[in-house]
Amino acid sequence: MSNGRYLFAYSHYPSKGKWLLKRHPPHKGRARLLGEDFEVSIGEAKAEDEYAYLVATRRLTDENWEKLEKRISYIFRDDALLLKIGRKIEPMLDREAIQVLRAVLNGENVELDETVKRLVELKLLKITKNRVAINNYGRAIVKLIMGA
Repeated sequence: MSNGRYLFAYSHYPSKGKWLLKRHPPHKGRARLLGEDFEVSIGEAKAEDEYAYLVATRRLTDENWEKLEKRISYIFRDDALLLKIGRKIEPMLDREAIQVLRAVLNGENVELDETVKRLVELKLLKITKNRVAINNYGRAIVKLIMGA
């Protein structure tokens, strides 16, 4: 399910389940659709710097799919897994990204580095005149991440 900004995935059916595929650079090799005589070069289908997560009710290709954990909500934004929510909230961002979010939430100035740029791409942060701020669209997700 998606609201146009975030992709939400959840699995609770014991017998069916859902599957997750992560694609990240470098894109090498070929993917073959299961049950079909069709194959595609992943490097030709994806940009050099493109990341992607695919969620499906069954494995679609011969790639390395992972089964989603049952009774866990997954929240994605712009090719990144942000949160896993089950009995507890698990931020999926690295420690440096979480430190930047905490600093911005506390009103501190932060350097415009690669971590900040990635958080801007994820729409969690925005760059205003002379500072970095929490993006209004991402405020609720940032609060979930920081509350974890």
